[in-house]
Amino acid sequence: DLAIRFFRPTQGDLVAKRVARMPMGVLARRDLAHRKRRKPEAFDWISFEVPGVPMPDAAWLAAHVKVPPRMRTTSYLSQVEAVRAGLGVALLVRSLRRLDPELVELDLGLPPGPVLELWLVTPSNLRDVPRVAAVWDFLEARLGELGE
Repeated sequence: DLAIRFFRPTQGDLVAKRVARMPMGVLARRDLAHRKRRKPEAFDWISFEVPGVPMPDAAWLAAHVKVPPRMRTTSYLSQVEAVRAGLGVALLVRSLRRLDPELVELDLGLPPGPVLELWLVTPSNLRDVPRVAAVWDFLEARLGELGE
């Protein structure tokens, strides 16, 4: 009955509300960040890619990082876990640093990362159904905490 999306839906009779704007930055595990030089080429990069789908983070990497990724994944969770394991660095949502104090943002002299938007979506005929409205209100409040 409810969906969480990174893009605002453009088709269907849906109610959509942006609940968070999440700036991205280059994140690494703390110990890895201190061992390397501060140049993008000095790090192993972990990218998130979905074949055939233009992603803002993939476009940013292609434009600003001139070394190929060491690891490619189609899962944000796998990308985050690879960074947490110390396998490399990645362009990730900056608010992840609040969830894991071992993650730090690197200043590599690169332009700011893109900003991901998080959208809460439901069919318009369900928006005022009490059970849907209750979950909507809860998710709206909690997901809003992901923004910076």
